Amino acid sequence: MSEKYTVHIRVKRYVKQYLINNCGHPCDLNLLPDINKDFMQHLSKPLFSRESLPNSTYNNDICTIEIPEWVFKRYGYEITKTGQLDFNMKVERRVKFMMRHYVVTQVSLGFKMVDAIRSFQDKYNFPEDVWSYEAIKKDVYRKTNSEKDDDIQEFLYKMSNKLERQYINNLSQLGTISKKYKHDICQAI
Repeated sequence: MSEKYTVHIRVKRYVKQYLINNCGHPCDLNLLPDINKDFMQHLSKPLFSRESLPNSTYNNDICTIEIPEWVFKRYGYEITKTGQLDFNMKVERRVKFMMRHYVVTQVSLGFKMVDAIRSFQDKYNFPEDVWSYEAIKKDVYRKTNSEKDDDIQEFLYKMSNKLERQYINNLSQLGTISKKYKHDICQAI
């Protein structure tokens, strides 16, 4: 059995939470092949010169990523500051896409924005101290169209019509409405 090594990188809190949710702690990126591929591209053997990039200004957490021995020997175990920023940005894009899609879909279905965001935070394990409601809300307003999605609206319209037809059929079978009136209503739907 090969030994496991770890690499420590700086990432945003919600990126760290996403990686822990999906890959455990320490993170085994083999569970997310696309992200693992990006990560491996940034690995390198130690360099004698260090980058002079300043640390980023946003709140960073250290994320521990587990790598097998063969990766350690072949690719290395260090990621430059530029590599860390690039990796963080790629994972951040993925997490934000997931969040926006969930929230916008919930809002399109008629939920209030606050309920959609709180539901996302609860279901996907992003507590307030990791990814705040206000930060999510600002991102959704900034990056999405506030109008409801036409495809979802069409789906809801068709679903509503099916439910209404079923309701009319049940009323007709019970004798609550006549067959003629049922026919008239179904023509209007």
